[in-house]
Amino acid sequence: MNQNSSNGIGHDVNICSTGKITVGPLTIDNIKFEGPDAAHEFRRTLRELFDQAHKKGYTAPPPSNPSDAETEVGPLSIEIEKFITGMHLDRDTPQNITTTHHTLKLLLGIIGDKRIADINQDDIHAFKEGIRWWPAKANLKAAYRGLSVKQIIDHGRSLGLDEPSGHTVNNHMAKLNKFFSKLVRQRKLKYSPLSGITLRVNGHVGPIEERYYSEAELGRIFDAKAYMSWAKGRPHCYWPPLLSYYTGARINEIAQLKLSDFETVRGVLCIQIRVSKDIGEDGLPLDTVNQKLKTKSSARTIPVSPELIALGLKDYLEDVRLTGHPRLFPHLSAGISVKNGRRQVLGYSHSLTPAFSRYLKVKGFPSGVVFHAFRHTFVSLLYEQGATIEQIESITGHLDSPGNGGGGTLHRHYLHKKATESIQDALETLKMLRPLEGVPAYESKLFAASLGEKRKFHP
Repeated sequence: MNQNSSNGIGHDVNICSTGKITVGPLTIDNIKFEGPDAAHEFRRTLRELFDQAHKKGYTAPPPSNPSDAETEVGPLSIEIEKFITGMHLDRDTPQNITTTHHTLKLLLGIIGDKRIADINQDDIHAFKEGIRWWPAKANLKAAYRGLSVKQIIDHGRSLGLDEPSGHTVNNHMAKLNKFFSKLVRQRKLKYSPLSGITLRVNGHVGPIEERYYSEAELGRIFDAKAYMSWAKGRPHCYWPPLLSYYTGARINEIAQLKLSDFETVRGVLCIQIRVSKDIGEDGLPLDTVNQKLKTKSSARTIPVSPELIALGLKDYLEDVRLTGHPRLFPHLSAGISVKNGRRQVLGYSHSLTPAFSRYLKVKGFPSGVVFHAFRHTFVSLLYEQGATIEQIESITGHLDSPGNGGGGTLHRHYLHKKATESIQDALETLKMLRPLEGVPAYESKLFAASLGEKRKFHP
């Protein structure tokens, strides 16, 4: 795309033009927009092209290997649109797409439409200063309609607004981090401008979702009487926190598990974190896929800890198998909706997440503490017990740090081993985890009624 501006970088683009663009079965040729809204109209047209292609069954191909071809880098505005388009194609949640786009538009409005390579830590500090004065829900208020981002921030500063919550600022920074980290992985940037910036908000270091549970907090969460009262008749509440503590898996990875994702590998029961086609009532695969993974490296095999076996996981698997339902938690729905002709899946955790947050609130935890803290607890406790980063990453499915040659740690350090050796290594690592105390084991009679109400099951 060609951009011309009479005002220089950071001001409105007056002309946007391009040659032929082909997306799947659709092609547009020689389009040109002029005027202050040229860039906006171009991006709107590009989004519409992708939407129409998607309706016709087009699925975006996997990104090319940057080492095979030169990676094209656009200015900030274009890279933002590519990032958001990618979120749509990856079927990310509508809420996450909207909030991420909002954060990135604030960045664009604060620092201008700079070349990606020219964005530095001064720009990130300018962004943090800008959102300090951004009025709450300003984009929804008529009083700010038609004003630029900087004008709205100046108005907020003149009003002497209170600081936004630490949770709000942390979420903005977490979304920026994902955006720039992806640019680094695509080799469009050598380093993220957020590298080395320590986020301290209201006495908290790092995004609030990145905290972990202390031993005392775990005791509060898994207090036998309170925990069983909360999970009574709801196996989809009883098992996920325990599974996350003993596997480090994300909440949606757990919520979307199928019975077929539990496999015995050389005598060891394992959980396969993966994506597979949905299964119909007749037991045959459908054309739809409601499971999803955060990244390619998220697909992995996790051995089931002896502690989970002791808690009765095998008994639960058998109880669900007797219902004839293919998924581990039949009571959780995928949250499917259709918007603008596009099928969207919120994920099987969309109702579980707020349910657990309400339980944490009852137990006295501050707002913003979330289920994901189990994953950080898992990593931290194993590390404290002497597990290496490589051993932990092989279980959690984390990507390498940018710039170390690509590929997950599991592939670099374990792929040459036999499957049995990898499973045994992971199992020994899991045994380092401190067992939870006082959690009553699963009993069929406690959940028999809910598993017998098939009318409440979801596909």
